[in-house]
Amino acid sequence: MLLSHVILAVLGGVALVVAALRAVAHLHVSENEEGAWVVDRLAAGLLVVMLVLLAFRSLSFGVDTAAYAEMFHAYCHGDALRDMDGGFRLSALLLNGAMLGACDVRMLCAAWAVIVTMGILLATGAAQDKSRFTALLLVSMVGIELTTNALRQGFSVGLAIAAVSHWPTRRVAAVAFGAGAVALHASAALVFVGLAAATLPWARFLAVLGAACAVVAISLKFEPTFVADVVPLQRLLYYVEKYQGLEGDEIWVRVLSFSSTLLTMVAALLAMPTQQLRLQLLKDERFLSAVRLAATCLPFLVIPYFGYRYVYGVFPIVLWRVLAPANESRAVGARAFAWVLLSNAVVLLGWSLGSHYMRSVPFFE
Repeated sequence: MLLSHVILAVLGGVALVVAALRAVAHLHVSENEEGAWVVDRLAAGLLVVMLVLLAFRSLSFGVDTAAYAEMFHAYCHGDALRDMDGGFRLSALLLNGAMLGACDVRMLCAAWAVIVTMGILLATGAAQDKSRFTALLLVSMVGIELTTNALRQGFSVGLAIAAVSHWPTRRVAAVAFGAGAVALHASAALVFVGLAAATLPWARFLAVLGAACAVVAISLKFEPTFVADVVPLQRLLYYVEKYQGLEGDEIWVRVLSFSSTLLTMVAALLAMPTQQLRLQLLKDERFLSAVRLAATCLPFLVIPYFGYRYVYGVFPIVLWRVLAPANESRAVGARAFAWVLLSNAVVLLGWSLGSHYMRSVPFFE
């Protein structure tokens, strides 16, 4: 069964469940609470369904899954993985911990999905809000990639969300989660820099964004080793050097993943029932920081492979910050969930139908 078949089945199930829940809610729930009641149950059910699907997917699905399985097999047979990046070693420990020490490659997919979810559950906020967020993340192109292809970054993203959520009130916890996210995948450090820039006023932010565009442009034009001597951004330049020589045959992954990010913000605006609420959202600093954070993707989209890896780190934070103001009203939050789910599902379905890889490798054997 291909991913496109799975997504179509899930969307068909969502339509049926929504119809059933609305019928029940109409009889037992007040009109004002009906939408939120339906969405809370739909999100919880969708989250469970996606976790089950991801747990039993094929190990052949996901470009890098076979390599991760081989790495974990070596770890389980006594290889200390000393020659590998620290993030891989930490990931192997987390996978084995999620399996309660079973160290069985057959459980890798299930443990992978559980760890990503558990990282998000460490975030602050109401349980139903985290349930909505996680369900929306998993039913998105980026979410599928983080749970089937980008193992270390998937684990890192869960902790990054926890760090972002704790920052306003618990700085020590936020720093600890952020350090864990960076230890798992170095790109998280750059995402945090982008998020810090996104909190600046527009004038300062645009100056920083312009400087980032200039750095990337110079790096692509000249030898990265030369630029590293004059610009203190060696980590960024390392990625530019690593990927700029590769063919950009994954450009549609960059385009579609960034499109998901943009559509998430548009969907949140469309979910506002009145013009006044739309204007209020456009003035909300959480939404504005999400817009600015999304804009930081622009200079990196010209870099093959690394461009979409950066978007993978940005998208979940944009989604989190966009949903936060919407969820302050249960009714508006329910509308936002529906609009964002629809927009992400459209991109995910388009990707699964249009990608040659997705049309040739089964999600289930």
